[in-house]
Amino acid sequence: MCRLRSLALVLAAVATAAVAQTPRFGLGKPVAPEQIKSWDIDVRPDGHGIRKGKGAVDEGEIVYEAQCAACHGTFGEATEFLMIAGGVKPTDLKTGRATTLRQPDVIRTLGTKLNNATTLWDYINRAMPWMAPQSLSVDQVYAVTAYVLHLNHIVAGDFELNDANIATLPLPNRNGNTLEHGMGDVQAKPDVQGTRCMQNCARDAKITSEMPEYARNAHGNLREQFRPLGPMGTIDTSRYDAKK
Repeated sequence: MCRLRSLALVLAAVATAAVAQTPRFGLGKPVAPEQIKSWDIDVRPDGHGIRKGKGAVDEGEIVYEAQCAACHGTFGEATEFLMIAGGVKPTDLKTGRATTLRQPDVIRTLGTKLNNATTLWDYINRAMPWMAPQSLSVDQVYAVTAYVLHLNHIVAGDFELNDANIATLPLPNRNGNTLEHGMGDVQAKPDVQGTRCMQNCARDAKITSEMPEYARNAHGNLREQFRPLGPMGTIDTSRYDAKK
């Protein structure tokens, strides 16, 4: 009798759990693993998530000329978008600190700012080219990444980038990634302090945002731009007087 009662309690618990897991509103449907996989494309700095493939510098030059040069310039000097080449000195590859970022006439490029080649691969794979993101094949992404690295004198002209060596490349600013300053202003405190208030805590929080002058409106008004993939620009980002 005790065994039957225990079995009944177990079955009741299972039934209760099943009801609790039933969608309350009957909306939607289970997400298939294939659907999750199509969105799970980010790559970590250590190379986790990188896709298998390869691409050489000379192959990347062809893709770059066709898909990237219109915005970033033939040699990465930029037209209206980010300058992707320049400012890298031979000593930077040894020290892992981009010296031009500390100079008064600072040069901000992919070569001087990036800490990991995997970050460059990830961004190109997810968001480039601007008007047709995610249209490049995996091997084309490797090739373009290799060519951009070559433009910054990080790899040789006969270099082939692949999933085995991308995480091991020493970038010029690999040791320059710190958490000791604000995101938009290096003179400010870190944006996330990481401390928890246990007593006498502030009752109100003031949410603020800042953007350095050199970055403001760098890519035009996002409201006037449109891309077939991803959110459309609906925020007016034209230059404004922050003091008003």
